[in-house]
Amino acid sequence: MTNDLIELYVHGRGRGHGTRSRVLSDLLRAEGFRVKVFAGPGAMTAFEGVEDLRSVDSLPPTMKLEAVSLLRDRLAQAGDEVKRERPFCIVSDGDLPGILHARRNGIPSIAVGHGLVFSHTKAPEGISRLLWHREGLKSRLSSVGSDYQLAVNFIELETAHPKTQVVRPRFARPLQRRDAQGSRRIVCYFRDENGEAILRALVHMGMNPVVFSKTKVTLPGVESREPGRTEFRQALEEAYAVISSAGSQLISECLLSNIPQYVFYKNQDAEQRLNAEMLKASGCGQGASFEKFQPADLERFLISLPDERQAPRIWGEDVGTALLKLVRRLA
Repeated sequence: MTNDLIELYVHGRGRGHGTRSRVLSDLLRAEGFRVKVFAGPGAMTAFEGVEDLRSVDSLPPTMKLEAVSLLRDRLAQAGDEVKRERPFCIVSDGDLPGILHARRNGIPSIAVGHGLVFSHTKAPEGISRLLWHREGLKSRLSSVGSDYQLAVNFIELETAHPKTQVVRPRFARPLQRRDAQGSRRIVCYFRDENGEAILRALVHMGMNPVVFSKTKVTLPGVESREPGRTEFRQALEEAYAVISSAGSQLISECLLSNIPQYVFYKNQDAEQRLNAEMLKASGCGQGASFEKFQPADLERFLISLPDERQAPRIWGEDVGTALLKLVRRLA
């Protein structure tokens, strides 16, 4: 292999992009590829200890004037990188500048991400099709110009494009689930730290919620911990159930580890609302909007949890296996 360099661009909002991409980065390196990582602010912590890591600014959700200016700066920066050493492939997890940089310089590109399900697959039955279409228009922007797409999701979907593959998530290691029926420990994570009413309700139900939050939560009966991947995984292994925002990465981990989950989304957050709808349609969890939270609904969900864990739903290829096949074809 004359050129073994891959550039990996990672969008930096939320923990999902960074968590998924760290696993992919480690896998590619283990297979003998050199990987240069360009990560947005929210993804940097996932790459702690990784060599050849650079911090970049991620584009905001809407393409306003400041986003256009940032995009121009990012492309100029990427052009300088190519002059020093040209990668044979660019992988982008939700980062539009990385894809445009590849297109501009004639470098093959692979888009990876959970948002690609809305732009590159067909909406399943029972899902809000208008929302799916609207979210697809936004998601398509992060992958425009990509040569291949790996749409990562927690349930199997039908692709709408010939160069798109729907894949399940890949984790660094499976969770070692422990019997938590007696502990009633509820693990909570709210991306926007807006779950106070839910935490109060859990305490009122006699539960023992532990919440992972950047800002310390001081509610009586609630254990507050700072976010950390190792600590969070350990908590999941002992969880009776997970109550969280409806992020795709955490839903995937719970679904593939047999952890009951109830998810919440903001009314205006179409992506997380669709994630919740897919989770409910799969029969593996429930969800509701923060604005319409009803403690009785959550209590019914917790009371109805089965005594025995259900088998995980494993299907198709995981994102790491699929990515390696594509990279080897391009090398």
